[in-house]
Amino acid sequence: MKKIYLAGPYNADTGIQKQKNIDQARDAAAELYRNGWAPFCPHTMTAYFDDDFPDIERETYLETDKAWLRVCDAIFMLIGWQRSDGAKSELRQADIQGIDRYYALKDVPDLTVAKPPEAEEDEVVQNLTAEPLPPVPVIECGDFINHPPHYTQGKMECIRAIEGLGLPFHEAQVLKYLVRWRSKGGVEDLKKARWYLCRLIAQNSFYLEQRRGERTPEETIARHFAELMGGDTDADISGES
Repeated sequence: MKKIYLAGPYNADTGIQKQKNIDQARDAAAELYRNGWAPFCPHTMTAYFDDDFPDIERETYLETDKAWLRVCDAIFMLIGWQRSDGAKSELRQADIQGIDRYYALKDVPDLTVAKPPEAEEDEVVQNLTAEPLPPVPVIECGDFINHPPHYTQGKMECIRAIEGLGLPFHEAQVLKYLVRWRSKGGVEDLKKARWYLCRLIAQNSFYLEQRRGERTPEETIARHFAELMGGDTDADISGES
């Protein structure tokens, strides 16, 4: 049975997107099982290990995955692999090994379909005479750690604007999401900016009431916040960078 490695994005800015990445890999692995392959799917093998076992370093997972890749006969690149530094590194490893590369499930051979001997012979001759495929270009995505491209769109990088203005947390979050919404999170980022802005308004409304001498309980912040958000107070703002 031929072994195939699945490579693609795992980490994401939100828990919802991370789960979508895992689901995409799981569904692709299931289809490969149906077609007679033995898939290795790191997304499902170590799903949420980074959250549950923070003592294990990321490099450990990457090296372990490459150890499995070295014994595989092919690699399958999941949608969005260009955004994953790990997936791009795995593709380079696959090129070094000289194994087959697939980018769509429809292109992966169905190994459950038996071929007559003469068809297999013709395929061997065709492979020997075929022109070599050009290398797949590696798309560079910039320095996501020190200078993420979605924060460097204008004349001044977002972090430098925040530090230069000395913005406190909530104000910095509003600016961050407004800077990046066109190039990263879209409308979802605008909603997150609104979430922090409404939180800021609610807190300052509460403090204003305190300065006026009104004995208002802290729950007033939650009331102001809910009124400003129109009841939509459950925006997913976890795991952002």
